[in-house]
Amino acid sequence: DGKRLATVGDDKTVNVWVTDSGHKLRSMVGHTSDVYTVVFSPDGKYLATGSRDNDVILWDAVSFQRLRTLTGHTNSVFSVAFSPDSKRLFTASGDGMAKEWDVETGHESLNLSGHTDNVWNIDRSPKGDRVATASADGTVRICDVTPGKEVATFSSQGNRVAYSPDGQ
Repeated sequence: DGKRLATVGDDKTVNVWVTDSGHKLRSMVGHTSDVYTVVFSPDGKYLATGSRDNDVILWDAVSFQRLRTLTGHTNSVFSVAFSPDSKRLFTASGDGMAKEWDVETGHESLNLSGHTDNVWNIDRSPKGDRVATASADGTVRICDVTPGKEVATFSSQGNRVAYSPDGQ
């Protein structure tokens, strides 16, 4: 509903603000290094953060309690994105990998390889059936998440990707 805003930074903190008043609703500490990325789940139940400490923390967006830490990347996590149904979380890392996680269990469900350098950003399609990644290797890759198969690669020096929300 746009009434809350989350911010992260090099102080290892996640802050949640009330947008109407600018009041800080909560500060959360859990990462051991700079926090690079934050996203609310589409259903508003979760908040996910990624950090230089190589971890992703999944937070309860209502109680602000830490639910679980997702470990598996071997370098900084630069980007996180939820599936439209909020059941899966996608992550992009400096280890050249993109991963899919089951939000309920915290288990890694898919490892998307192919990039040869930092993966700066990840976004999921409006249906949630595909993800796009942008990497320092000069490519953007699109993968179908059901079989985990790459369907397209573009040559691009971009470091961010975004799907059109209308699916067009």
